[in-house]
Amino acid sequence: MQYSIKLLSLSLCVGVFLGTSTLPLNAEASPFSDRLLGKERSSRSAGPKPADLISNFNESCASLLLAQSRLNLAFGLKEEAAQSATDYAALTTGGIDKNQMKSIMKRSKRNDELLAKKMDETKSLDKEGREHYVDAIIPFAFGIYKMAGLKKDYENFTKNQGKGNKLLKFMKDYKTIKMAIYIGKELPGYFGSLYSTSSKMLSFANKQKIPVPKKATDYLDQL
Repeated sequence: MQYSIKLLSLSLCVGVFLGTSTLPLNAEASPFSDRLLGKERSSRSAGPKPADLISNFNESCASLLLAQSRLNLAFGLKEEAAQSATDYAALTTGGIDKNQMKSIMKRSKRNDELLAKKMDETKSLDKEGREHYVDAIIPFAFGIYKMAGLKKDYENFTKNQGKGNKLLKFMKDYKTIKMAIYIGKELPGYFGSLYSTSSKMLSFANKQKIPVPKKATDYLDQL
């Protein structure tokens, strides 16, 4: 009888253990137990991947570079137009590294300052210049609109990456992560500069009586 009671007690203990041991596998599992099983909870892994962040930034930046190349032509800045076109081709082709990205963003920002100055100084554009100017408006507006949508994603991404994290270099996508971190840090200043120019572009167009495509205003109105 005593043996039967001990056996029954042991069976109950085993049953309880087996019942509770399945918890880490169900929806109520803790983040810690998930990591023990080699996975992350969906709530912790939510958000764009570094490669997607870079791809989206490249698209927005390329659109702005295309616009800058046309604006340069509108104001007779042929060398700057050629450089913007070269940088545009590099971004759309892909495969650039962090140093190349740094140079592209630096040139683009410097060119943006020059174009803003030209808008202040130029009294009128000739027919060809007006055509180039009109062609620049939509890609500029689209680039600003798309980049504005990336700001929050990049902000969240950079916050989650420890500065100088030694473990990063052991990850296979180390270079991609470092590129995304760099863009995230530079994005606010770069975006702010070009966003300011977008307002100046519209003011200049109004003064010159240059028609602004509705599609461009639709993009800018959403900012």
